[in-house]
Amino acid sequence: MASDIKKEINNFKTFEKYRRSNIIQPLLRDEVPMLTFNKVALDIAELDRKYYLILVDYMSRLLEIISIVSKDTKLLIKNLKPIFARFGIPQTVISENNYFKIVEFKSLVEVGHFI
Repeated sequence: MASDIKKEINNFKTFEKYRRSNIIQPLLRDEVPMLTFNKVALDIAELDRKYYLILVDYMSRLLEIISIVSKDTKLLIKNLKPIFARFGIPQTVISENNYFKIVEFKSLVEVGHFI
């Protein structure tokens, strides 16, 4: 029965139009930096209607998780300041989502300047 269903789905023209390509793209590997806190990744996770700011250092795999009340850029920056004060300002920050307003975030990471 399962093979009959697969055959029907594969013959369905609309499905074929939107089906993902069978081409497998190779994974891109990021270079591991030579210094700790040179490159970090930021993300925001939601669990049980609570938000968490997550920061990971690419070299040491240091993980910082901070409970936050909203995704507001100024609040995110306020929570990043103590981390940057302890470990230094990273040269590269990777974030998949656009929670950080570029102008406000850039002013935070300029060497020696905290808003």
